[in-house]
Amino acid sequence: MAKIGVPTPQKTGPFIGPATFMNVPHSTDFSKAKAVVLGVPYDGGLHPTRIGSRTGPAAIREQSQLVRPFQP
Repeated sequence: MAKIGVPTPQKTGPFIGPATFMNVPHSTDFSKAKAVVLGVPYDGGLHPTRIGSRTGPAAIREQSQLVRPFQP
């Protein structure tokens, strides 16, 4: 019987699991990272009727999952 591997975002599709930037696997170990993208929702200091910047990081993650990875 064939062994089933761990599903990766590239195999399961862009809309399964937690939303990550450009659909890369989620990690908490940054010791070997060359870059880290951190989305921080923040609405402080804005005019009371012009809110909504807190939804920006989630929207960027959502749309970045539609980007095809470039692999030379």
